[in-house]
Amino acid sequence: MAGVAVLFGAFSAVLVPQAAAQPATSTTTLTAEPPSPTFGDPVTLTATVTCAGAQPGGTAGFTTEGGSLGDAMLQPADPDTATAVLTVYGLAPGAHSITADYGGDASCAASTSDPVVVTVAAEESGPVTGSVDITEPTTLLPGTIVLGSVNISGAGALNAEGARIIGAVTATGGTGLRMCESTVLGRLSVSGMDGVVQIGDTDAGIPCEGNNIFGGAGFTNNTGYLELDDNRVLGSVTLTDNTTTISVPPDNPDATEVTANTIFGSLACTGNTPPPTNSGEPNTVYGSSTGQCAEL
Repeated sequence: MAGVAVLFGAFSAVLVPQAAAQPATSTTTLTAEPPSPTFGDPVTLTATVTCAGAQPGGTAGFTTEGGSLGDAMLQPADPDTATAVLTVYGLAPGAHSITADYGGDASCAASTSDPVVVTVAAEESGPVTGSVDITEPTTLLPGTIVLGSVNISGAGALNAEGARIIGAVTATGGTGLRMCESTVLGRLSVSGMDGVVQIGDTDAGIPCEGNNIFGGAGFTNNTGYLELDDNRVLGSVTLTDNTTTISVPPDNPDATEVTANTIFGSLACTGNTPPPTNSGEPNTVYGSSTGQCAEL
């Protein structure tokens, strides 16, 4: 019987990859409440992300002219909608153009909102002779010289940028203090303030250069958020019984921040909740550092 030969010709299989699913288009909108706050008031930013046929996830970032204001996680609202909410404290007087940026995820593409303008109001002050009593939100314009002391109380909030104060700055209460690139030829004393106390902040979304303080500084029994960043202080600095109750992104939202200051005197911190931090930027202290600030 003749043998049977079965010959198999060459066989080639070509695998064609499936096209990767493309993320759905998203749309981001932004609201700010209130849109026209007074200096010292918090502003709540809400980003709403809508995605065609999918639930958006991830985070939304909020930015202004000076940089990041912070990020917030998206929370589901509807099957194709989610919102991210960030409360911002310490916006300086003036107009701020703010946008929300959704970074996208596997299901939804990234998108950016149209800008929303938040205008922060404050009474403005020019050159001043004699002491100033601040009981409402007030701005000292760049170049302002106060030939006397500044006293903050009640509903007072002070924004001082590029000002020179020939005397002490004393707060016994108040709702906010922002001091940038200013000079105080006296002691800075802040107690019982409920709000943001920002004495310099080079990392903020809206930069606030450090100050020159020639009479030492003390901060006692303040509630809210306290930051001292990149200042030059001639005299001792004390922080006593301050409590962080609000978050101020993006740099260090959870504790009093004492960062990159040059202090020609001692630095002493006791009873602050939580303990202060230098966020990895040590201070230069020409004196003793004690208590909660011993390692700062």
